[in-house]
Amino acid sequence: MINSYTLQSGTPVPIEEHEAVLLYAEACEEAVIWIDLVAPTPEECERVGRRFSIPPEHMHAALDFNERPRIEYADNILLIVARMPYTRHNASHRLTCPVAAICTPEVVITICLKKDLSRKLLSHKLLGTGNCFTERLALTLLLRISTAFIEELHHMNEQVDRMESALKESMQNQELIRMLHMEKTLIYFLTALKGNQTILEKFHSGTLRAISPECEALLDDAVIENKQAIDMAEIFTQIIGTISDAFGAIVSNNLNKVMKVLTGLTIVFMVPSIIGALYGMNVALPLAEHPHAFTLLCLLCFGASFSLFLLLRKLNWM
Repeated sequence: MINSYTLQSGTPVPIEEHEAVLLYAEACEEAVIWIDLVAPTPEECERVGRRFSIPPEHMHAALDFNERPRIEYADNILLIVARMPYTRHNASHRLTCPVAAICTPEVVITICLKKDLSRKLLSHKLLGTGNCFTERLALTLLLRISTAFIEELHHMNEQVDRMESALKESMQNQELIRMLHMEKTLIYFLTALKGNQTILEKFHSGTLRAISPECEALLDDAVIENKQAIDMAEIFTQIIGTISDAFGAIVSNNLNKVMKVLTGLTIVFMVPSIIGALYGMNVALPLAEHPHAFTLLCLLCFGASFSLFLLLRKLNWM
C-alpha cells in the first residue's frame, strides 16, 4: 500500500500518488512530498524509486526482514534503517521489524513491512513547524519508534504482574513458557534498541550531515527516549530472568507439596489394609469369634487411621 502526503507548513495533507509525482517534477520549494509504503511489493518499491530518483538498493533496504539498523548519507540522500516492535499472533509474541526512511530535500519515503507508519505519525503532532521537514519527519519517526518500544515494555510489565498471582499456585509449564517468550522478546528489543542508538549517536555527532538548530531538540528527545527504552529493557530482562528462576522453584515446590499429601494419605489408608489383610488369614486371631468383631475392627481401623492422620498433620505432612 502506498500513502502519499505533502507537507505544507508542518501539516501533512493526503494526496494521490500522481499528484506527488507532479509536485516532485515541478520542484515546488514550498511543499515537501512524503511517500509512506506499508508492506510494499518489490515492484512498488521499484516504481516509487524510479519516479523519485532513489537508488534501488535504498528502496529495498527495509524489505530484508533481518536488516540491521544503519544510517548512510551520500549524493544528498539520507538513508535510515531502524527497527521497531510489532506484535505477532498474540500479546506474548513480540518481534521487531525493519523500517526505512529515505530523505532528500524534496521527498521523504518511509517503508515498513508490518505497520502503517503514517497512522502512527499523524496521530501524534510531532512534526511541528519550520523548514527542515525532511529532517523533522525522520527524527519524528525515530522518536516514535523509541516511544513504541517503551509502550510495549509497559504492556509486558503489566502481563508479568498478572502472571505472578497465577504462578504462585501453578504446577503447569504454561506460565513459564510465557516467561520464556518474554525473555526472547527482550533480547530482540535490546538488540534493536542498541542498533537504533547507534543511528541516533551518528545523527547527534553530525559526522554524516549537520542537523539544523530547529531539529536539535527533537533529536535530543529521541536520544533520551531510546536510552530510557534500553534501560527499561535491561531492567526487565533481569527481573524476568529472576522471576523465571523463582517461579520454576515455586512450581517444583508446589508439586512436592502435592506428592507429600498423597504420600501421607497412602500411609493413612495403609493401616486399614494391613488390619484387613491380617484378619483375612485362616488362623486363630483375637476377636475372631466375637459377635461384634466386624464393628470392633472397623472402629479399630478408623481410630488407628485417624490417630495417624493427626500425627502427620502435626508434623506438617498434610
